[in-house]
Amino acid sequence: MWVIIIQNIETSEYIGYYTNKKGRIYSYSNRAAAEEHLSWLLKHKNNFRLLKANEKLIVEKIEGNDLYDRK
Repeated sequence: MWVIIIQNIETSEYIGYYTNKKGRIYSYSNRAAAEEHLSWLLKHKNNFRLLKANEKLIVEKIEGNDLYDRK
């Protein structure tokens, strides 16, 4: 599965996943779908929490229970 991740630009450290208002992590069956949503998010920045200067959104593939192990 593919997810949108918030990452620290300076350290490349994982900070969090992009979630809906209930805190459910958005996941996608393929990279194209994740990147399309990411592109939309970046055009509508007021629709998600403002990223700090040292944070960025990226798309990453995760395997198995990795989604919950990394929280």
